[in-house]
Amino acid sequence: MYGKYKQKLLIAVAMDGANHIVPLAYALVDEEASDTWSWFLEKLLEHVVRDRTDICLISDRHAGIKKAVEDPHHAVWPRGWPWRWCIRHVASNFNSKAKNKECKEIIKKAAYQFQHRKFLAYFESATSLFQGSSKP
Repeated sequence: MYGKYKQKLLIAVAMDGANHIVPLAYALVDEEASDTWSWFLEKLLEHVVRDRTDICLISDRHAGIKKAVEDPHHAVWPRGWPWRWCIRHVASNFNSKAKNKECKEIIKKAAYQFQHRKFLAYFESATSLFQGSSKP
């Protein structure tokens, strides 16, 4: 959050049958850290997920989430349940380092492919474009 209030908004969303984003839960916390993410995920599992086991956590690569999911002392996310990175965050992080928006868009297209050969074609295109733009 910006301005007068400096809290962080933690939010869980899902996709409905029509691929619309549906908010499930949110919390305002003082900081985005492993303890606050552990607490939020714990409450999410207790009150929203309950007995379901067909859940996948998709997030950015924030260290607090990583620790809340993977660290044996903090982890509340059930072992064996999938956790994946959001491709939009990965592509944005790539763009901030590579400074190549065209390459970023190709990476996003590659990530959305269901056919291995199409993924490889986009990935190879992004790789050659990146290597060409990083030469002095």
